[in-house]
Amino acid sequence: MRFLLRQGILWQDFAELAKETFVEIARAEYGIDGRPTNNSRVAMLTGLSRREVARVRDVLLETGPQDEERSV
Repeated sequence: MRFLLRQGILWQDFAELAKETFVEIARAEYGIDGRPTNNSRVAMLTGLSRREVARVRDVLLETGPQDEERSV
């Protein structure tokens, strides 16, 4: 957190990045039979609402695949 504060990262930016990462990993790695997980299951796994999961999923789909550094 000290690093983020020194770099000028705001809470809102950090929170959005965390949500995107939670949703991205939950969809990709916790699906059934290798398919992406549905919004209800992602909501259950992450604690986000289904509405928020859908919003974040749409953001992820608009931006396309993320580079390897971001996924780590």
